[in-house]
Amino acid sequence: MHLNQGYLNRTNIRPGMAEQILDASTGVRVVELFQQNGFYVWGGKWNDPVDWQHFQPSRAAAEWLAFMSPKDATELFELYVINPTLLNEAAVRTFDFKSLYEKDPQRFMQAIYTQKIMEMNPQGAYNLILTHKP
Repeated sequence: MHLNQGYLNRTNIRPGMAEQILDASTGVRVVELFQQNGFYVWGGKWNDPVDWQHFQPSRAAAEWLAFMSPKDATELFELYVINPTLLNEAAVRTFDFKSLYEKDPQRFMQAIYTQKIMEMNPQGAYNLILTHKP
């Protein structure tokens, strides 16, 4: 028997498992801690294939980060970690944020910081980026 075979039984929760309770007083599990920090997708809820150690940000956050430069994506991700619901309503497909970013990445990022567009609804954020003056 391989050492990792003991972890196939997910009802026997122990250290190293995503279902593990981290704080007995609050009952917070590893999975919930990830969710509190913006990693809403957990592979343990998938049907096929199940991936117990897979955590990722929301689909909207992943779409935003994918079209940005590594530097800008890092900055946006740092904002996202502070406020995990930041990008959930600002869907890339709803408004063409990607084209706006590609047209002028510097102006786009300045608008994010100076005008707090992530606190706006998607239409308001889109309009603000269009009119933002660096």
